[in-house]
Amino acid sequence: MLNSWAAAHGLASTAGALQYHDVLELVLQAGAALYGDCRSVSLTSIDQLSGDQNPYTTAAATGGSSVIDAAQHRLNEGPCIEATEMDLLTAVYADDLATADAHGCWPRFSEAAGTLGVRSSLSVALPWSAFRVGLQADQRAIGSINFYSSEAHAFDQSEVKAMMFGAWVGSILTGKTPAEVYEGCF
Repeated sequence: MLNSWAAAHGLASTAGALQYHDVLELVLQAGAALYGDCRSVSLTSIDQLSGDQNPYTTAAATGGSSVIDAAQHRLNEGPCIEATEMDLLTAVYADDLATADAHGCWPRFSEAAGTLGVRSSLSVALPWSAFRVGLQADQRAIGSINFYSSEAHAFDQSEVKAMMFGAWVGSILTGKTPAEVYEGCF
């Protein structure tokens, strides 16, 4: 099922001989197509081997997502940060960043999101640590794919959809099948 899900949703089964930047563009385009209500999409990379104070960077972005990501990286809070810290294939939803619940979870980021015109977000954790996927120490592992919308409740609550997409992204980035990626997380 995992290996056929991508094809059923019109997603490429392999990145082929594409360059890294082209693969990131493929992932961003697929995410925008899958979640049509998103204003912008980004991929957050986390350098788990560096020991830096702030290991997060935006690897690729559309729309204003790099600015939204930068706010989370600077403040060290928000759905993108929470997703990467879970080290599981999972999704973190923020249905309405203007609510008291969101302000309770991420007070500084919720305020920044309001200033940037973002009302809802979805971050899908991609826990492909260097050790998990066999990357060399000088390569960065992706941490999460992030979707942002100016509308509240823009993303459906399908955990299965988010996890399937995450497994597909992992397969594109690592060359493994989605099922191998999914199984490697548990």
